[in-house]
Amino acid sequence: MSRPFLLLFFFPLSLAVMAQGDTQTDCYETFFATAAKVKNTKTVKLVVNKKIQTLFAYLKQTISGLEQRVALKDLDGDGRAELVIYNFTGGAHCCDEFYFFKNISGSVFAPAARLYAGSTCVSGTTFLYDFAEPFGYFYTCFACELDEKKNSKGEKYERIANISLTYKAGKLLVSPGDAALKEKLLRNLRYIKSLGWDGGAKNDEFDDGRRKALAQTLAVYYFSFGKNLPETKKIFDAYYPYKDAATVWKDFGVLLTNVQSQNSF
Repeated sequence: MSRPFLLLFFFPLSLAVMAQGDTQTDCYETFFATAAKVKNTKTVKLVVNKKIQTLFAYLKQTISGLEQRVALKDLDGDGRAELVIYNFTGGAHCCDEFYFFKNISGSVFAPAARLYAGSTCVSGTTFLYDFAEPFGYFYTCFACELDEKKNSKGEKYERIANISLTYKAGKLLVSPGDAALKEKLLRNLRYIKSLGWDGGAKNDEFDDGRRKALAQTLAVYYFSFGKNLPETKKIFDAYYPYKDAATVWKDFGVLLTNVQSQNSF
C-alpha cells in the first residue's frame, strides 16, 4: 500500500483561506494591480542559461498553465524593478508559481529566485509561504486538521504553518523567528505531545491531523531559526517520543527536502 502522505499535490491558496485565520481571495491581485505592466514582452530580454531570449519566447516555451501574470516592481527598494512572473498551472491541489528576475541592464533580466507551491500569497512585497500543501497528506487526509481547542489542562493548539519571505539583492530571505514565535511553536508541540499517540495500528493509517500539525510546526521552526536540522531533530525527539518516531522523522525529512529543492529559500 502506497503512503498517501508522500503525494505532492497543491491547491492554490489564492482561492482559499490563508493561514492563521485571515480570509483573502485572489491574494496576489493587489500586488499586480500596483505593479508596472510589461507593455511589450518582445522588447524585454532574459538571459537564461547564458542564452538571450525575449520574454515573449520564454513565456511561450517555459510557462504553461491556466493563468499568467507579468509585472515589474521594485521588491527591495534599490531603485531597480524586478520582473515577476506568476503562473497558475491548474490541476487538483495545484499550483501557484512565482518566478523572480533581477535587472542586469536596461530591459535585460536574469533569473534570481522561484517559489513553487499552491500556497504563496503576497502582502505588500512580503511573500507568505504556507506549508499546508507540501505536508497536506502527512499521515492524514488533506482536509484533516488538528482542532484548535483547549485540552483538559487549558492548553490550546494554534495553527502556525507559514513563513514570511522578502526579496533582497536577488535572493528570497526568510524573516527570522523571534522569542515569541519560538514559544508559540513549542507550545504547539507541547499540546501535540499531550494528546499521546501509539503510532497507529499501521503506519499507513490516518490520524486526526496531529502528525501533520507536528510536521508543519517543525517546518516553520526549521526555516525560521536558521535551517538547523540537528536542532530541529532534537526538538522532534523531545516532543514526539512515540514508537513510529523514526519513520515519521524520515518522511518529514523527505518532504522538507522537496520544499527546499522546489523553492529558492
